Amino acid sequence: MPKLPPASETASKKDRKYPYYALSNAIKLGAVVARHGGERVGVPKSVIAQDLDMDQAAASFAQATASAKTFGIVEGGAELRLTDLGRDYFAPTTSDESRLAELEFLAQPTAFSFLIDKFDGSKLPGKGMLANLLGRACGVPQSWRDRVAQLFISATNDLGVVDASGSLRYSAAKHHAGQHMRPTAVDAITNPMAIAPPAAVHQSDAARLSAPADRKDVWESGGLRLEMPDPLPRHLWERLKKIVDAMEPAEDPTKE
Repeated sequence: MPKLPPASETASKKDRKYPYYALSNAIKLGAVVARHGGERVGVPKSVIAQDLDMDQAAASFAQATASAKTFGIVEGGAELRLTDLGRDYFAPTTSDESRLAELEFLAQPTAFSFLIDKFDGSKLPGKGMLANLLGRACGVPQSWRDRVAQLFISATNDLGVVDASGSLRYSAAKHHAGQHMRPTAVDAITNPMAIAPPAAVHQSDAARLSAPADRKDVWESGGLRLEMPDPLPRHLWERLKKIVDAMEPAEDPTKE
């Protein structure tokens, strides 16, 4: 792994150049901060390192925390806490807040923001060309260019903002996230009526109108029915995990 740049090159609010780890790893670190109360107070790095089973003094841990800052998920020094975006993601107050927050994470690194501005709405070039652009326009060191280009490509795929033709659809994804374009598997759990057909519509017509054009998996057990697109996009999977965790019932003391 390339050597960690000097402290002057690490992320801050004024200078978030590029991450060292993937967005998914940064979100994992943010989840640890959230789990230990980071929505309200700072969480010591020693606690975070222990939870992640990492050496607090290792360069890899420094890179992981710097990356989470670069994506705008956490902030702080010896103690880390969630940013406003981090709180929107891990403790959303509306159905679209978490999705909008994760899309905003992608644009927080200045290098990624540059690539979004340059290619949004058009086909992304290959990793080699992205790496060259990151070096010339964003000052990414030679030893990091390929890695940062791959981190950008991976993040856009994980967030589902690249279409089948390879074109970047970041602005469109943000628009759709705020418009509730259609009920999702997550909506089916939090609000079953969101996918119920109107009573005045004939059942066969309702099925035809509500059925998505793409493939879906249907799972039923104990009165619970879950419909999911096939394949399931990672961003929906992440949201589904959070909702399931939040719905975990309390233990029944009578069974002890």
